[in-house]
Amino acid sequence: MTITIRAAAIEDAAAIAGIRVRSWQAAYRGMVPDSLLDGLSTEVDTPRFRGVLERLTETNQRAWIAEDDGMATGFAISGPPQEDDLAAGAGEVHLLYLEPDRRRGGIGGILLDHAVADLRADGFAPIVLWTLQANTPARAFYEAGGWRHDGTVKAFVVEGIEVPEVRYVLGDS
Repeated sequence: MTITIRAAAIEDAAAIAGIRVRSWQAAYRGMVPDSLLDGLSTEVDTPRFRGVLERLTETNQRAWIAEDDGMATGFAISGPPQEDDLAAGAGEVHLLYLEPDRRRGGIGGILLDHAVADLRADGFAPIVLWTLQANTPARAFYEAGGWRHDGTVKAFVVEGIEVPEVRYVLGDS
């Protein structure tokens, strides 16, 4: 296993979309409506992620691809936070997804550490991320890495259903 992290390019949109679709379908079953998960498709998500990648500079965000021996196995997107209740200068890891069969192999930690290091190098602090409240495996992963739930909860609305998300702050930000 040779893990490398590189900046994502527009040509990575389909790989990113596929990772996101498979990750949602594996991780969020029972947390969001099955109809949503069953309706996800790489073909639909690819143009959306192409647009995200095209707008990275104007949104001051960065996208990263984790590769194992040249194959995309995960991605992260980071930059300024989406919420305005944080201190000036805060940063956020907006998305972090892995191929479902690559979880618990160290790739997620390497990818997350890279996104955090990049945010810190740009002077962002504190650093936050959001995860579904019911996603106990993800929460355990973040907590093991020094992240802590700061008590903030918000509703993520999907297909008209509110799904609670919790905010995590990196303990040493």
